[in-house]
Amino acid sequence: MADDMLQIGQAVAQHGTSNDRVYVMRMGDELPERVFPEIEQLARQKNYGKIFAKVPASAAGWLLDRGYVEEARIPGYFMRQEDACLMSRFLKPDRAVSNKLPELPRLRSNAPGSVAAMSKTTVIRPAHPDDVNAMAALFSRVFPSYPFPIHQPEYLLNTMRDNVRYFLIEDNGQLVALSSGEIDKQAKAVEMTDFATLPSYRAKGLAGQLLSVMEKQLSADGLLTAYTIARAVSAGINRLFFSAGYTFGGTLVNNTQISGGIESMRVWHKPFIKTLDPVRKGF
Repeated sequence: MADDMLQIGQAVAQHGTSNDRVYVMRMGDELPERVFPEIEQLARQKNYGKIFAKVPASAAGWLLDRGYVEEARIPGYFMRQEDACLMSRFLKPDRAVSNKLPELPRLRSNAPGSVAAMSKTTVIRPAHPDDVNAMAALFSRVFPSYPFPIHQPEYLLNTMRDNVRYFLIEDNGQLVALSSGEIDKQAKAVEMTDFATLPSYRAKGLAGQLLSVMEKQLSADGLLTAYTIARAVSAGINRLFFSAGYTFGGTLVNNTQISGGIESMRVWHKPFIKTLDPVRKGF
């Protein structure tokens, strides 16, 4: 069952039993004292395990005073002028303890980024509205469950018309891999997400191809910051972003329902322009 959406003034939140949380996705120009008392009341009424929020750094102090913790940070998220802080409040003690966070291979700071060459039978292109049925079918094969209803063609079509750019790879006309960039228009930032590849096409560098094309297109469109929230248990997706020049920004403990369970996630970020140049580090 998909989680519900909630709007409080300009702020937009997602909540429901699927992720067992409230996620404040966008604050707009709202002050935290206008938004979070209502969010906290909702979380208590629904008995959710976590409140998770992406807020400007200027709002983080107010949340820290109310028992939130900063789990991750994206430098310059808002127009390269202000950081985004990913703040969490754990409402159930066991939600704050991750039993499924293995030690990932330590990534070398000089790990080379490589993108495999495309074969002559493959094509990479932006997705179009008439692709949504095939996209939903591929997502359904790769992810038994997901925090957003990407298995539904109608959802994909609506987001495509709003703020999400989808990219796909076809082999001999068959859809074999896809990804998306979810755009925050006000911040000029984009989340690189929804990477999915058919099992028989994995380990061929397709995710790297998609990421490279997405970066070129979205930066050319005027976006300033890219980031991702990647499954902590997936060494491959974390290595992909590190090798592409992204910086590790923090870990979100027991944050997202994906593939049948609540998982911890790792945040990676990268500026499209060099106004900020954070030191890269492994984890």
